[in-house]
Amino acid sequence: MVSLKKGAWPGCGIKENIEVPLEAGDVVRIMKDKLRGKGYRVVVHNDRLTAVKNFSGQMGSMAFHLGIVVVLAGFLVNFAWGFRATVFIPEKVMVRVPDDLQFKEKGIFYKPGNTFVAALDRFSYGDADADGKNSIRPYSDIYFSDGSHESMQRLRINYPVYYKGTFWEYMDSGYSLFLDIATPEGTVVKDYVNIDSQGLKSWNDTVPLAQDMLLSIRFYPDFVTGKQGARSRSIFPKNPVVDLTLFKKGKKIGQAFIPLGRDAVIGDTRIQFPAYRYWQVFDVRSDPGRYLILSGFVALLLGLLWRVWAITRVVVLSVKPCDARSCTVDWGTWASSGRSFWRDEFRKILEKLGEQQA
Repeated sequence: MVSLKKGAWPGCGIKENIEVPLEAGDVVRIMKDKLRGKGYRVVVHNDRLTAVKNFSGQMGSMAFHLGIVVVLAGFLVNFAWGFRATVFIPEKVMVRVPDDLQFKEKGIFYKPGNTFVAALDRFSYGDADADGKNSIRPYSDIYFSDGSHESMQRLRINYPVYYKGTFWEYMDSGYSLFLDIATPEGTVVKDYVNIDSQGLKSWNDTVPLAQDMLLSIRFYPDFVTGKQGARSRSIFPKNPVVDLTLFKKGKKIGQAFIPLGRDAVIGDTRIQFPAYRYWQVFDVRSDPGRYLILSGFVALLLGLLWRVWAITRVVVLSVKPCDARSCTVDWGTWASSGRSFWRDEFRKILEKLGEQQA
């Protein structure tokens, strides 16, 4: 008789008595043959048997944990040597990188590396669809140059571009108006004025001027007026008109709607609106540890798949000295997953030990 009882291995809490007309040596021999037939690597030492299957599955665990370490290392590299910044670029204007960046985050070991110029060559809020209607799909053409290499790349929302270790992503956009403002005393402004605040299909801002003057600006890219008052039908510049209100020492002087290419007089101040252009704000970041993070995620995934596919199983069986009628077998099983399933499989093998001898 072979008596099965709980052994020292975790997860093998089975206690059974099975009568099998076999000697201790026969138990080890038959179990060795059966386990080898199922793909186990079996080692026998006296009356002790150890069998292992898919031991390489443990390499999956190693790859998984190595992937975690590599991912963390990648984030550490980004934290130490990377940066995140913004840059404001009006249309057809060049900026120098990294000199003109407004840094939001900077690695403790960051040092300026590649220097290059970037320019907003063209910006658009969208193109006409097949039916002739405009759809809002902003895109911009960005020109890059480091003196020896030039690149023109198209950037769309959620589709950043890459140049010289930096990623560029759309953040915000708006209009700049060229205003020529003159009083009898002389020219007050003759330059582009950036309009920062966007309303419903219009842009507005307040600009302080010399001589205690304040100019309130509201820009309508597609101006129309009616029962609802002045408004813009869309954000596309089909009929650009600027609404200007001039204040002096807190007192309103007057108001004028000036179409593109026209001028108007408010009080004794003459204002011309000859041109406009776009401006854009970009989110610029450097992630030097990105390849480590990517490699770590690949190792994580491969290690997980490897461990699931190659489930490591271990069987330990030890036959103690027995008398003429019975033997005691201490046994245990372990598996990296599905332990109860593999334990039951081994128990069935033990239950059928004597069938070939019957």
